[in-house]
Amino acid sequence: MKIAMVTSSYYPFVGGFESAIQTLATELNRRGVHTDVLTFNMNKKWEPVCRWEIEKINGVNIIRIPALRSPTLNILKKKIDPLEKFWVHAIPQPSITRVLEDYNIIHFQGEFDLSFPLFSYFVKKPKILHCHGMYQAHVFYKKNILCNCLLRKFQYYICISNELLELLLDLGINKEKISVIPNPINLEEFSAVTEMNDPLAYDESLNFNRNTKKIVYVSRLSSDKLIAIKSTIKAVPKIVEEIPNAQIILVGDGPYFSYVKTLTERINKQLNRKAVIMTGAIKDPIGAGRMAKIMNLADVIIGIARVALEAMACGKPAIIAGSVLGPLGGNFGGIVTKENVTQLKDCNFSGRNSSERTTPDRIAEAVIELLTNDKRRQKIGDFGRRFIEKEHDIQKVADKIEEVYHNTLENYR
Repeated sequence: MKIAMVTSSYYPFVGGFESAIQTLATELNRRGVHTDVLTFNMNKKWEPVCRWEIEKINGVNIIRIPALRSPTLNILKKKIDPLEKFWVHAIPQPSITRVLEDYNIIHFQGEFDLSFPLFSYFVKKPKILHCHGMYQAHVFYKKNILCNCLLRKFQYYICISNELLELLLDLGINKEKISVIPNPINLEEFSAVTEMNDPLAYDESLNFNRNTKKIVYVSRLSSDKLIAIKSTIKAVPKIVEEIPNAQIILVGDGPYFSYVKTLTERINKQLNRKAVIMTGAIKDPIGAGRMAKIMNLADVIIGIARVALEAMACGKPAIIAGSVLGPLGGNFGGIVTKENVTQLKDCNFSGRNSSERTTPDRIAEAVIELLTNDKRRQKIGDFGRRFIEKEHDIQKVADKIEEVYHNTLENYR
């Protein structure tokens, strides 16, 4: 079996979405299921590059497709992209159709860019759509009839949470053609016990203090994450008032890096010490090795979605502080515990299951609760590790994905 895993976004643009793809593709190749990742060839400014490039990362072939920016029209002195309203952000080289014919299954990752599905429409191969963030795309598909029609043309659908399942059903997708399969975590990469002779020596520029209680916050620094980012930074004075040796480590990069840096400098000046550290982007390809080291240094980890899963895999307590409001008007999931994990899981640990909103006070209270009770912190961390082993282990996820592949091929014939 030969799989084309197609995505508009991939390394060097690193986030939870890209990490999940790499984790799955790596495991499938290890099992003997030939899986290539096909993506647009983009430069660092997210501009299409019109040339082919092929590289191998962790044993996975990354095929970068030449692309052109979709054309713009000048109407009344305004530049309008006629394809953008159909979520087509780049035009792949026409030869992409010949390339895709060489695979048994085309596994599209992500529902927020229809460039590849549109321009491979006439490729007669079974196609699977893997949905990661339909709550952001749902309204778009509801309003756009043409894109909704394209959405219905896949042979099968995978979604990562029950929330996304309900949204797909609302868009008219047959329930028999959908599987809920959670995001995969490689438990060997994110271990609850990591042996390091000197865990701080790998990057002295981060200026970690051995004698601090470390709160790690991981996120893309983008507009859709700003509520949680700003709330975490504003929570610092209250946290250090109760826990003087607390230190917050912000991990991530993005278009709002300079803005967030200004906020952290302001807080550090107010507290007259470096209470907040910004690491910038994780430089490793898909970042797991260095990210795991940083998480193993942490006492508490704040984040959503895959960040929460990785934190729990490391045996660390996770605090869910989101930015996107859910149907109950909230985005703050709080500390992941045995009591609330099912509700959090249903919304992919985004906090969208909650009626409470992310605020500096709520973040500070959750952090202080964990850092002032070592026994409870350890108990929650141990539970999180067991939960990931049961629900998100890459071995179990890959088994389910392979089953989907075999069933899709069988039904397509």
